[in-house]
Amino acid sequence: MTPPHPDYPSGHCLGAGAAVAVFQAVFGSDRFSTSYVYPPLGVVRRWESFSQIAKEVEDARVWGGIHFRSADEHGTQLGRQVAEFALKTRLQPRAH
Repeated sequence: MTPPHPDYPSGHCLGAGAAVAVFQAVFGSDRFSTSYVYPPLGVVRRWESFSQIAKEVEDARVWGGIHFRSADEHGTQLGRQVAEFALKTRLQPRAH
């Protein structure tokens, strides 16, 4: 069943897009290798980049019938823009 919330933009994708942009800035790269095992089913997920994780969030929202693809892609883009603004204006290195 589709949840009773707006389709556009995808809030999950907005959050993922923002997080990915901040991680890329902090680590200086999109490359990031990690995996996760979902214990009840023993399903293993592997990722090789931050952007691969954001893309999977987009896909999951579409496959789950929660959003249209455009709502996910635009949500990710909007999240990246929010992160870029925050990185320029607020998320600055602390002066010692």
